[in-house]
Amino acid sequence: MTNKQRIDRLCYLFLIFLAGCLSGWFYEEIFYWITEGLLRNRGILYGPWLPIYGIGALGIYAMKPMKKQPVLLFLNIDGIICLRSVVSFAVMGLVFHYFIEPAAERTVRKTDSKTVHVVCLVLLLVLIADCILSALFRTPITY
Repeated sequence: MTNKQRIDRLCYLFLIFLAGCLSGWFYEEIFYWITEGLLRNRGILYGPWLPIYGIGALGIYAMKPMKKQPVLLFLNIDGIICLRSVVSFAVMGLVFHYFIEPAAERTVRKTDSKTVHVVCLVLLLVLIADCILSALFRTPITY
């Protein structure tokens, strides 16, 4: 694998991470708006992203070889995980596997490599700045 291919791969994985962070943030905001009737940034960062969902998106992406057997992608650990979470994450995982990731891959392949690298660098700098500012100034959510 060449150095350019490694950078392209890292950029693609970073974009998957950010897509997961953003979609997780939207999911949380919409869910709590419906259930509690209010909008507030539920994350630990100022920006519209929840890193745990980005990690989950990378985990789902890592299961790409199981794409032809969607039932194997979902586990309910001895009834510990609530049904709402299993169903909503199952639906989001399937949407990711069959629609979002293939469309993203096509888009990234069609886009000039330098453009993708610049976009990734700018987004990385914004995320790092958000992490630093959030660590210094954001008050933790208390319930």
